[in-house]
This record gives sequence, C-alpha cells and structure tokens, in this order.
Amino acid sequence: MNQTRATIALTVASVLCAWGAVEAWQWENGYQTHNHDPYQLRFQEVRLLAIQAAVPESAEMGYISDLEPGSNADLAAFNSARYVLAPRLLRRGTHEKWVLGILSKTESVAKLAAAHGLVIVQPFNNGAVLYGHGGAQ
Repeated sequence: MNQTRATIALTVASVLCAWGAVEAWQWENGYQTHNHDPYQLRFQEVRLLAIQAAVPESAEMGYISDLEPGSNADLAAFNSARYVLAPRLLRRGTHEKWVLGILSKTESVAKLAAAHGLVIVQPFNNGAVLYGHGGAQ
C-alpha cells in the first residue's frame, strides 16, 4: 500500500514538473516574440546619433516634448535620451543654448518652437529635433 502511494505521488509530481516546464517554455517563447518596447527605446541611440555629432560633449541641453508630462512614455523618452546623450547634461526646459525635442507627432515641431520661443536648428524625420535660441549654431 505504501509503495502504491509513493508511486502515485511520484507520478503526480513528475506530471506537474513536466507541465510546469512546458508552461515556462511557452511563457518565455511568447515574451521573446512580442514587442516589449512600446516606446521604441531601442531606437533612441540611432535617433540621436546626429544630435550627438552636432552638439559638443560638454554641452548642457534643454529638453521638451509633446508627450504628456510625467507619463510613462515621457519618462522613458527623457531618461533614455539622457543616457544616450551622456556626457552631455540634459535638463527639462528651454533655458539652455541647445534644446532637444522628442516628438510623437510631426506637426509638433513648429508648434513647440513657437510656444517656447525657439528656432529649429535641425529637424530629423525620426521624432527628434534640435532647437536653439537663434544663435545656437
């Protein structure tokens, strides 16, 4: 009787382990195949390459965006831009000579420039804009 119980317990345990392994594999496979970068941060380095070349490493830059302030998208875009543009110092606002704009809509380029009294130094077709205060070039 004890041997039968032990056999049943081991069989159940083996089946549960196999089931857990299959479930873990399916979860991992699904995780890798779905897009887990909703803010396209993996493209931030490519997006900002031209700005890295245009702005000296010692520069202090401002930052504006048309993303909702404090939203996950805004925080992700700002913090990843800070990382990519280092050692340049990036601060929110438009008080610096150079101002980085990260935009989700192309019509925001001119609107943000006008709203903040900036000039467009160099627009890019990838959601990034380099603004200045007239003599920033």
